[in-house]
Amino acid sequence: MTLTGDEVAAYHRDGFLTLNRRVIPADELADAERHIDAIFLDRTSLSRQSTHGTIQASPLPSLVDVIRGATVLDPELTRHPVVERTREIACDLLDVKRVWFHFDHVFYKHAGTHSTVEWHQDAAYSRSGMIRRAVHMWIPFQDVTEESGCMNYVPGSHGKGLQIHQVIERNDGLIFRMTNVDDALAVACPVDAGGLLCHTPTTLHASGLNQGGEIRKAWVVQFGVGPWVALRTITRPLLTKAVRLQEAVSRTAGLQYRSRVGSRLDAPPFPR
Repeated sequence: MTLTGDEVAAYHRDGFLTLNRRVIPADELADAERHIDAIFLDRTSLSRQSTHGTIQASPLPSLVDVIRGATVLDPELTRHPVVERTREIACDLLDVKRVWFHFDHVFYKHAGTHSTVEWHQDAAYSRSGMIRRAVHMWIPFQDVTEESGCMNYVPGSHGKGLQIHQVIERNDGLIFRMTNVDDALAVACPVDAGGLLCHTPTTLHASGLNQGGEIRKAWVVQFGVGPWVALRTITRPLLTKAVRLQEAVSRTAGLQYRSRVGSRLDAPPFPR
């Protein structure tokens, strides 16, 4: 896929881009959703800890389920057509011929949930200094409206660099938020299934309550440029083997799966 010059210019000007058109074919999107739903069906054996390649889940209704590293649990997703299509978009936005897959998250925000995501920059969650030449893709599995908790952005906020965040400690990890954001500057970005959103690591964004009638499902995939991202891509098969081994041992022992593999990798533990 090739973006228009106006779309690329808008991304660099605003720090985000809404592609509210059929970017991903319906059959490819449905297949990716089936892969990820299968991981959630196996959630009882997965950890609620905020670690790479695991699920933050709760038996209670109306909460947000999060998979950190779905591509670690299901390596076929790394080569999925959806990933390849978004890779092409990332190349256009970064003006390069090749980008490396960085990491991914899945967020299932249940209908009626009281969870919102306050203003933040993804770069605030990086322990090692998140790469700045990166694109974060937010891919919905169904139409997302303001009612169901669509993403909101502050145009041009990426140009100010990483800003000071308030840090809140919770049992599922640290939450970073900014409290001095003028909501009047925000732009709501509803998007239909088959479309997607793109933003930079330093673009301010937030999302509201899901007051719709179904689970709001979104898959976030991230691409970057540079040797560090390339190294992570090359070593991903080793990480997958380690995660599967720990999972097998834990299940055999009848214990809840708790993986600490890759806990220092960039992976913000918040719902979107």
